[in-house]
Amino acid sequence: MKYRISHTETGILLRVWAPAPLTEARTRPYLFLAQYRVSTEKEAMQLLSTYLSGEQLAIATN
Repeated sequence: MKYRISHTETGILLRVWAPAPLTEARTRPYLFLAQYRVSTEKEAMQLLSTYLSGEQLAIATN
């Protein structure tokens, strides 16, 4: 899982994605990409924490 927190004119942008190699069927280098606009960096970190804890749960159950 990768992420980027960017400061924009309208607030904070959090991008979260799961990288994946390109193939004939996959034209983007990720499995999914989610973007969220939030008001503060603290909100972005809280949302990121939710993603990371969900990934840990998926790893534990597989």
